[in-house]
Amino acid sequence: MGCEMICGILEDSGVFGRVAEPEIEFEEMESSTVVPNPTTGEIEIAIRSNVNGKARFEIVDVRGQTVVYSEMDKNSYMMKASFDLQNKANGLYFYRVYVNNRIIATGKISLMK
Repeated sequence: MGCEMICGILEDSGVFGRVAEPEIEFEEMESSTVVPNPTTGEIEIAIRSNVNGKARFEIVDVRGQTVVYSEMDKNSYMMKASFDLQNKANGLYFYRVYVNNRIIATGKISLMK
C-alpha cells in the first residue's frame, strides 16, 4: 500500500497529518552497470556518482569471501574497473563498490564459462 492511501486514511481520521516523503537529492544518486553479464570471465564495472574519494571495487563469492578487488581514487562522475574472473569457478558472484568507506553500489555477476 503506497503512502497516498495510508496517509489519506490517517489524515481523514484526524489522527495524523500528511507524512512527508524523503527527497533524494541528485548529488546522492548512484548507479552501476556490469558488462557483459552473464560473463565468461572478463567484466567491466562502471559506476556513476557525484561522490569522490578513495574507491574500492570488490567481487565476492556466495560465502562472502573477497575473490578480487581494486582500489583507486575516484575524482570524476563516471569510473570504470575491469576484472578477469576466468580462473574462478562458475557461479554467482556479487560486487560492492565503496567510496570513502561507504557502499555506493552493489549487484550480481553470473560467471558461466
